[in-house]
Amino acid sequence: MVERKKKKQQSHTNRQTFRIEKKRISNSEHSTQPRNIDQSIPIPESYVMATKRSSTNPPDYFHHLTKKQQRNWMRTTKGIEKNENLRQEHASFESTSHNKLVHIHRLTSATIIKELIEEAKDIHLYVIDTESEMMEHRVRGAIIQIQMIKTTEQSTVVITETCHLPERNSSLFKMIKQLYSTIFNSGNKIVSWGPYDKEIENFYEYELIEKGEFIHKIDLQNTFQKWHNQQEQIPTHLERGSRDSTTDLDMRTDVQMKSMTSRYNCGHK
Repeated sequence: MVERKKKKQQSHTNRQTFRIEKKRISNSEHSTQPRNIDQSIPIPESYVMATKRSSTNPPDYFHHLTKKQQRNWMRTTKGIEKNENLRQEHASFESTSHNKLVHIHRLTSATIIKELIEEAKDIHLYVIDTESEMMEHRVRGAIIQIQMIKTTEQSTVVITETCHLPERNSSLFKMIKQLYSTIFNSGNKIVSWGPYDKEIENFYEYELIEKGEFIHKIDLQNTFQKWHNQQEQIPTHLERGSRDSTTDLDMRTDVQMKSMTSRYNCGHK
């Protein structure tokens, strides 16, 4: 009876701690300060402790858990062990492309914006992706991510934090708007994963992107879906010894892929 009471009190304490931590994280996410990509983020002690779990040597408290709690603990622990094994077996991903990352917010220097404007004047292929979130009981645009593709190996990724932009009448905001006018003009191609209008519908209020502006919109998701559906119509189970058919199939697939990708070539090799 005493043991059960102690468990109940401990469970209540854990729930209270979780609520406080959740509230702290939520407040930090909606902070008025823009993100600082140079700030080092310490690894939580709870994460370090979790990675040291062992399914073959559980801690003492494991034996005081209910059967259901033991199953959940063991399942979680095995998942952690699997992830740690994969981290040890495989090297971290390293991109072969040379990408530059720039954050735009009210603390960004005017010099950086000027450099981006000059850079954008010579670029005509962009990839856009956006993120929205619920704020003040309505959905508002939060992040605009734009990849400025110079070559197949080199690009600049611009992340605009729309909730942390400078004042509309400031010179910095006017420069940021000039950058967006340079990017979103009729001479450029804008690639999105899904309908372009859907991507930017929550961002007009920030006055960076004009409504009804004519640009060359490319819905890569729709294009890929059409190409994928065509592949399903091509027979994949060929008779043995049919080397000519296999070669022909490979050639047709290669031609289709080149046809799809050539339309979005940035013009550089």
